[in-house]
Amino acid sequence: MNKGLHAGFSPSGLPQLVTELLYSKTLAANGTFDTAEVWGQGLPIIYDSFVIEGSLRSAISGVADNPYITLNGDTTDANYIAELLYSVGGSVAGSPNSNRYFGISDGGTATADMYSAARGILYNVSNTDLFTTYVVESSAYQNGTPFTVLNTGRWKNKTPVVRIQIAPPSSLFAARSRLDIYGQRLVYPLA
Repeated sequence: MNKGLHAGFSPSGLPQLVTELLYSKTLAANGTFDTAEVWGQGLPIIYDSFVIEGSLRSAISGVADNPYITLNGDTTDANYIAELLYSVGGSVAGSPNSNRYFGISDGGTATADMYSAARGILYNVSNTDLFTTYVVESSAYQNGTPFTVLNTGRWKNKTPVVRIQIAPPSSLFAARSRLDIYGQRLVYPLA
């Protein structure tokens, strides 16, 4: 008999992963994404991870751009570490950086109506003993060539994540860009 799921009780069976939509926005005009628009006082600190999915296009005058992630309003690049592994036409290269890179997106002068797919996950978002880490997969189409990025990173802070902002570093995302953020947590069956 299914008695339902509830957090906080002793587990009598295997935990279940629950995913809840926390933020969803499609830009009507050029802009950025900020969870404070919905969660002014902060995202709930009950989640183990946040999943971020987007269809993104920067308004920058260029064919590609690297969106930035900002956690809890911290814009100090030295507080983040990012490693990008990227492939352009089959050639693979990497670059470690002290910055807030969160993948890649098509730019404003890329092929018309092309929006990059991006999917990332942030781990340890409510754990005060560990830094928040993340992995992002994204792609763009640069000068007629597919451009794929695997991006890992960490925020060198142990504060629970209560605000997420995603924006290009020097521009805005183009209208029709979309971003969804989900919270994930484990819950245990009632005994």
